[in-house]
Amino acid sequence: MKTPIQELIEKIEALKDSDTLFICEQRTYQDAIEIATQMLDKEKEVIQRAYKQGVVDECGELIDLRSITEAEEYYNRTFNTKEK
Repeated sequence: MKTPIQELIEKIEALKDSDTLFICEQRTYQDAIEIATQMLDKEKEVIQRAYKQGVVDECGELIDLRSITEAEEYYNRTFNTKEK
């Protein structure tokens, strides 16, 4: 599974590689890819925060303390973040 921003980057890369684009248009697509790539860390933080909030009960008490430390593991297991 990929995050929405990872999917966006792939789609922009596919558009950028089109044979019908001028050089200046390819640069615009490359700029968009770079901006989206910079947003990956922020997206990761948001996903981890949501996961952590999911382990708090209605009174604000932690359900399982191990879940808090497992947020990064959950993110890495759920979303393919490895460069290929």
